[in-house]
Amino acid sequence: MRKVFSIGIVIIAAVSMIVGWALITPYFAIRRVEFFGLRSIKEDEIRLPFDYGDNLLLMSASLIEKRIGEDRRIERVEVRKRLPDGVEIFVVEKSPCYLLNCGELWGLTRNGEAIPMSDPRKIPNLPIITSVQMYQPIPYRKVNEPSVLRALKFANKIADENPSFLDEVSEFISRREGEYSLFLANTGIEVSLSDAGENSLEKLSVIMRELGEQKKDVVQIDLRFPEQGIVRFRKGSCAEEQSGGRS
Repeated sequence: MRKVFSIGIVIIAAVSMIVGWALITPYFAIRRVEFFGLRSIKEDEIRLPFDYGDNLLLMSASLIEKRIGEDRRIERVEVRKRLPDGVEIFVVEKSPCYLLNCGELWGLTRNGEAIPMSDPRKIPNLPIITSVQMYQPIPYRKVNEPSVLRALKFANKIADENPSFLDEVSEFISRREGEYSLFLANTGIEVSLSDAGENSLEKLSVIMRELGEQKKDVVQIDLRFPEQGIVRFRKGSCAEEQSGGRS
């Protein structure tokens, strides 16, 4: 029994010595910090909650993720320890799903956060959501302009129900509650829709198919009302003269 007890004491002492050494030795001092995924954010702009020379073993990866994630420009972050002296930081920056036209051009996330577009050469090709009135967003804060929020909600609905259709839309506008306009990218046709309209995109598809070559003369397709679709043609076009301006 005494022998077992003595062996236990020796093991505890040895472990304590190893732990003590690991916590004070420069072998585990942080010397390398590598960033991955940065696009617009510079490495020196990220505030790290540790210093070079800190012991890697004492570092909490989850705490670092939480602190770095407080930066509003960042969507998510993952931190990995690389023994004996390295830290890898994987960052996903927030990126726009739409563009916001409010007198100047901003990016807009799916949940309505405004992203500055500082370099016009790098503006992505995305559907535009246009504000009805002049509005000055706050960077990386949610937009609170009602017309933008209405159009954003409608655009997100389309993205959920028919994501491929977004590629055909150049712009969304909501001038009043429950009503929306979208502009088709290739033709410039304004499509008017409302919350009351059912299967609007299906009706639009049918109308566009039936129009055929006449699409080039169409300026508006109004689908705001149940059980009907109104097509307005360009003034003076052959299609307008044949239809009287609507069908």
